[in-house]
Amino acid sequence: MWQSVVVTVISSLVAGACGWFLRALWTSRTENRDRALVHDWLQSNTRDAHGRSHVDAGAVAKGTHLSADRAQRALMTDDRVYRLHRPDAEDRFSVWRQEPAAGKIRRIR
Repeated sequence: MWQSVVVTVISSLVAGACGWFLRALWTSRTENRDRALVHDWLQSNTRDAHGRSHVDAGAVAKGTHLSADRAQRALMTDDRVYRLHRPDAEDRFSVWRQEPAAGKIRRIR
């Protein structure tokens, strides 16, 4: 009698651990895919030029077809993406530089 209780408890624990592991694996895979998608979109749709290097999270979410929360999470956790934070404005993101260019970018000869 007690052996069947022990087997039931242990199998429940093993099933729960497997479920937790698979959930963590799926979440990690989804977050990595979202970060890659956001980075690729930023690289393709922004330029290292005055007024074209930074975009807000809403534009990224719309362009990548991710929800606003998923796009924001991907932007905030990707080390390749720069965040421009100003207290009086919405956060803007770029793959090119931390601060937007001040004017025309000139070639140094």
